[in-house]
Amino acid sequence: MSNVQDMESDEEAGSDAEMSEDDVPTRKSILGGLTTSGFDWTGASALDNDGAISDAEEASAPLKKRKRKAAIQVDQTGDLDANGPQSVADFERMLLTSPSDSSLWIQYMAFQLGLSEVQKARDIGQRALRTIHLREQDEKQNIWVALLNLEVAYGDADSVEATFKEACKVQDSFSMHEKLAAIYTSSGDFRAAEKIFDAMASTKSFRPNPNLWLNYATFLFEKRDQASSARALLPRALQSVASHDHRNLTAKFAALEFRTSTGEPERARTIFESMLTQWTKWTQGWDMWCDLERSLAKQTGKSEDVARVRDLFERMANGKMKKRRARFVFKRWLEFEEEQGDAKHVDAVKARAKAFVDKLQNGEDEEMDE
Repeated sequence: MSNVQDMESDEEAGSDAEMSEDDVPTRKSILGGLTTSGFDWTGASALDNDGAISDAEEASAPLKKRKRKAAIQVDQTGDLDANGPQSVADFERMLLTSPSDSSLWIQYMAFQLGLSEVQKARDIGQRALRTIHLREQDEKQNIWVALLNLEVAYGDADSVEATFKEACKVQDSFSMHEKLAAIYTSSGDFRAAEKIFDAMASTKSFRPNPNLWLNYATFLFEKRDQASSARALLPRALQSVASHDHRNLTAKFAALEFRTSTGEPERARTIFESMLTQWTKWTQGWDMWCDLERSLAKQTGKSEDVARVRDLFERMANGKMKKRRARFVFKRWLEFEEEQGDAKHVDAVKARAKAFVDKLQNGEDEEMDE
């Protein structure tokens, strides 16, 4: 690997990550709006003891008993720091010092839901929206997402619709549509999620956003087993998004063919081959295709899949490259052969790297556009 290291010493070391597509979707995650944070509706994180009582029960206790309880109350600040809020009083005390902390408000909502106090949880969410500072829009959005989660889980279609409309009035409408689609997807209500995507695709102001089409296609591939419908979205997308987004969006649609169980990698290969014939120096496209093939080869272990990766590295190495690009390509190739190949192939990559270094030393500096 010394020849690859020689190229590293010729210039300042750059990050390998910057040579690859930054936003290539991964198999494990669904891009953009299809990701939601977990929401503990059981209240387990906020209620650890079976003896906790609601504030309604506390208010209905005899006056004398409440006074006696107050008289023997001790400072539990240390326990609160260690265990988190355990009662209504704990939450109220913490909110006095952190009134704009959405995570604390959401814990409070979950605490009430753990006591089967659904309306109180709603009221706390609404109170949070009134209390959180206007500048903290992300914190407010977290509360709206919590309220939508609550209505999907405990409300009905009308309550979901009412909450959603209110959220869209005061938050970014596109983002809230994404969030609701994600909530429905997470809850397993795929039909409702598809209706949200359909509504987004029919909204003129939403259609220029590439994330809409990619998320919708991902949903159809992964959750509805509708590969043909997902593929049919690409022509519609290319009519709506800006022309400078066409290449990346097409490549990401092709990546879904590799990353989903209903996809067809051979279709993706045809798409990448066509694009890279047109844009031979598009390094991000080469790297995306190579990464997808590497992932497939690692998963299947088939010799033909390994050979495809090797062929892509060979094609990249045969192209014109700057020193930094060559360092990246040979390093990745060597890593692949050390993992999937044998000593013969490892030595072959080292020899190719040495030949490239020799060319540089002889003044034959080749270039490849980024």
